[in-house]
Amino acid sequence: MKFILFLLFFSLIFQNIYEIELRDDAFHSSLPFHIETWYFEAIFENYSIVFMITILPDIFAMIGEHFYFNGEKIYEERKIYKSFFISDEYPLLIVDSKTIMQGYIGSGGEICYNISYIGNNFGINFHFENKTKGWKTGLPDFWLSLPNMRVEGEIFINNSLEHVKGKGYHDHNIFYLKSIFSNGYFDGKLIEENFSIVWGKIIGKEDFIIFSNESFFLIDNISISMDEYIFDHGRIIPTSFYIYGKNSNVEISLNFKTKSIHYIKLPFINYWRYHVAVTGKVFIDGFEKEINSFEIMEYMKF
Repeated sequence: MKFILFLLFFSLIFQNIYEIELRDDAFHSSLPFHIETWYFEAIFENYSIVFMITILPDIFAMIGEHFYFNGEKIYEERKIYKSFFISDEYPLLIVDSKTIMQGYIGSGGEICYNISYIGNNFGINFHFENKTKGWKTGLPDFWLSLPNMRVEGEIFINNSLEHVKGKGYHDHNIFYLKSIFSNGYFDGKLIEENFSIVWGKIIGKEDFIIFSNESFFLIDNISISMDEYIFDHGRIIPTSFYIYGKNSNVEISLNFKTKSIHYIKLPFINYWRYHVAVTGKVFIDGFEKEINSFEIMEYMKF
């Protein structure tokens, strides 16, 4: 879901999660020195794209994009900009007089985003529209998630244009430098037509599963396990994951099997982005949903 996930808040956030407003996804200018990220993910029939904005207040904006075909990386780029405008009233980033990110409320009350960016050999022009209930944690530590979005638009690559339509995900995090002393985490998600599931296994802390449709809630009685380890970039990492959870009206039993792994080295951070096949079953109010999906998940180790 992002290059930098801000781990210290995980010990606290699940005591309270709240409904979101568009303004919550703006830049938090009143906070002391911190970093903020806006992460967008889009999965189409053959392509998947991760687009990320990182803001270091009054210093730089960094824009990163990663383009995958059937889970295999075919293009990536990160670029730093010293001159930019980021709004603290609603989601808006302008770089070189071009609007990169703009959030707004759609005609049906849904949260929407227009994302437009042209890199050296690759560009996107996407419209994201929220489909299930998004949620946030409280300040000062903060995580906002819109875990199920409809996305459509255009991909520009090597002077060609392709129209695409698929599913998407967005989150927004606030990072304080103390997070580099955390151990790491695994997290993943399932995006279906009318519901979504976000899960996390935080090293040394409590696991979680959050279910979202027209509302959102934490799943009780959960279990998250890992298996089928390999050696990759100096670390032993799992490639198979199983999650289980059960509430009074929802039961989840899902396997996440790795199809490809993209390793990314950042200062103080080792990061693995997985493309995974998700299979299993979800029971909602007694109705069974067979799952066969393709998703993105991640492992970060400090």
